[in-house]
Amino acid sequence: MLDKKKKFNDYYDEITSKFAEQLVAETNNVVFSPYSIASVLLLLSEAVDGDAKEELSKLLNGSKNLNYTQDEIVAFAKAVAKNVEFHSTSAVAVNEDYAETIKDEYKKRINKILGAKVFSSDNMVEDINAWVKENTNGMVEAIANEENMKNVLMCMLNAVAFEAEWRQMYESTDVEYGDFHNADGSCDEIVLLRSTEDEYVENKDFAGFIKPYLGNEFIYMALLPKNEKADMKKLLRNNGISQLYKNKKHGDIIVKMPEFNYEFETNLKKSLEDFGVYKVFGDNADFSPMSSAHLRMDEIKHKALIKVDRNGTKAAAVTCGDTGAGDICLLEDFREITLDRPFVYAIIHADTELPIFVGVTNEIKNAQIEINEKNLDMEGFEPKHYEFRTLEERYDMCCTRYDEIEEKIRPVIEEDPINNIRLRRISDQMHSAMRNSNIRELDAINYTVNNILGIAKEESSEVCEHKEKIDCRKNVEGIVKIIKEKIEEGN
Repeated sequence: MLDKKKKFNDYYDEITSKFAEQLVAETNNVVFSPYSIASVLLLLSEAVDGDAKEELSKLLNGSKNLNYTQDEIVAFAKAVAKNVEFHSTSAVAVNEDYAETIKDEYKKRINKILGAKVFSSDNMVEDINAWVKENTNGMVEAIANEENMKNVLMCMLNAVAFEAEWRQMYESTDVEYGDFHNADGSCDEIVLLRSTEDEYVENKDFAGFIKPYLGNEFIYMALLPKNEKADMKKLLRNNGISQLYKNKKHGDIIVKMPEFNYEFETNLKKSLEDFGVYKVFGDNADFSPMSSAHLRMDEIKHKALIKVDRNGTKAAAVTCGDTGAGDICLLEDFREITLDRPFVYAIIHADTELPIFVGVTNEIKNAQIEINEKNLDMEGFEPKHYEFRTLEERYDMCCTRYDEIEEKIRPVIEEDPINNIRLRRISDQMHSAMRNSNIRELDAINYTVNNILGIAKEESSEVCEHKEKIDCRKNVEGIVKIIKEKIEEGN
């Protein structure tokens, strides 16, 4: 039994590495679900015979016998989802004009293997998208459109949905901002989550950490290349995700990881052809185990999305197979790691050691903290208030006002860690202006903190009256606008 599981895990790790290497781009973000892809390939392997089946069998496990692959995937699906929301659903959608061509034996077989059902449709686009939305908890709204479904007679589907909270939740003091150095050379401001984890990963290529979700059934593993100029494709080719997880070590590691969210969509046809699976896409593909109609696989679409934040992770993936007619920068002390440049991550089921989602984050362009380059309100700024003071005097005045603000306004915004970040942003700008002897910027900050102090000194009930409006602002400029409105109301 152990050998059987090991063989399955080795195959799964190999196919995950193959797809990761194929899909990863030099600058764009990638996320995919090897579990969802494998599920549709199993549906497909039951639908074909001859050379097409042999090619799929070799890809799936290097053998003509798919039984243990099926058993392991089914066992995995039933073993999880006690403390998190995880489910995987498979189905085959059939154009109603061809519904009678689907053989009963095929229906029974896929139902037994993956609990998959066959349903007929008179509107393939609408019904497939409705099925996708329902089975991803609304995270993926569509995968089909009129253009790509023109000649599609049948569609093999799998949807995976995952939602989980972190085992150890973040406090407001664990949230800070920093910079992410994107693969294209640009740099963007991001939200960083700070924690101490007790398991880490390291080999010659990667340094990373293990972060468990509530219930410990799933974990989040993040891997930072030791060489920041290394070829990510080569690293993924040479390192199996499951194998890296198996070799984890115990010991404290201080972690700073970014919040991020994005989606990814691709056609797996070219990847599969590169892996030696191409007969199913030809006119001579034998689909007789599934249908009496003459079929071929047109494409296999895969769409996935992920959101990682201080609360946990949400991820979903859909795989849809359409058939139609005919310089080295080594981490010297990896026990403290900051994911501030491109990294690999995976969501892994701890018991089976199988990755459900795998991704590469090459850029973070849409951080939740949105700070404009001009986030100081210059409207109405009157330098004459400060022009007779020295730089040091201006700085001392600014520091004094900032300290008062911290004391007065904290009860209003302490529930939202992002607002704490915005407040600290003012402090950083203040110190930066002093270091750079930038008198005009320091004067603008003085004007800003003076306005904030004006509302902070009012009665607490009046301050709280504006709490909802303050919380919804995305940067300091928004807070200052509310402050100015309040001051104007009082005039």
